[in-house]
Amino acid sequence: MNPKILLTLLFLSLTFQVGKSQEIFKNYIKNHQIILSKNNLAQFVLTVTKQKKIILEKTFPIVKIHFYNLDSNSEDEMILIRGEEINKDTLYTLYVYTFEKNFKLCDSIYLDKYLPEFYQFDLESNYFIKVYDFGIEKIFPSNRVELPFTFFYIDDCKFELDNEFSFEEYEAEINYLVDEISELKNKSDCSDWNQINEIKRLIACLYVNIQNAAMGFDIKNFIEKSYPCSDKSEFINRLEKLFNGPN
Repeated sequence: MNPKILLTLLFLSLTFQVGKSQEIFKNYIKNHQIILSKNNLAQFVLTVTKQKKIILEKTFPIVKIHFYNLDSNSEDEMILIRGEEINKDTLYTLYVYTFEKNFKLCDSIYLDKYLPEFYQFDLESNYFIKVYDFGIEKIFPSNRVELPFTFFYIDDCKFELDNEFSFEEYEAEINYLVDEISELKNKSDCSDWNQINEIKRLIACLYVNIQNAAMGFDIKNFIEKSYPCSDKSEFINRLEKLFNGPN
């Protein structure tokens, strides 16, 4: 074979392999086609087309895609969770896209290391996104893994807090935290830094969940009865600043 022809064929073969991508899934919503594929660089490629015209094409190192109806409209939203590796941790940001009227980005939430969960409390209602509050981990570090959470839905293409449909979830978590705090109180040693951090973490989770559930709560009275150490005033001030900010 002519060497020039052989080189040409080899070049075309390599070009095809480089450009070829492996399709992972395909979905259709209204008149949109959504394709997630993986290229030869092990990157994820998301392509959204409308009537064969590309209206979104993005590449991600790590990505998760979900389709849930997050609002009162009939069509599902696309929930895109982008991951990025930073200092050996994978940190996530969640984006919600709508297909109602025109395809567009609605809203986003930074998730840190914690992936969301999806709930449908009533088979006739939309889905809700459960997001964990990673800030507590930084303010009250501990060996405990509990975190407060928030439920969101989409209204007019914006995230809105929910404490109505999710009330029972909050109630169950609050009861669990009260029991755990009571058990820790009975065995806590105020000279043991780890034990004190654990009970502070649980009380902080309790406080934030009660605030998110819009329940009435006297945090000062609860700490007076449930927190066994002498730095109660300082602890109360730190908790109040979570919602009220510095004075």
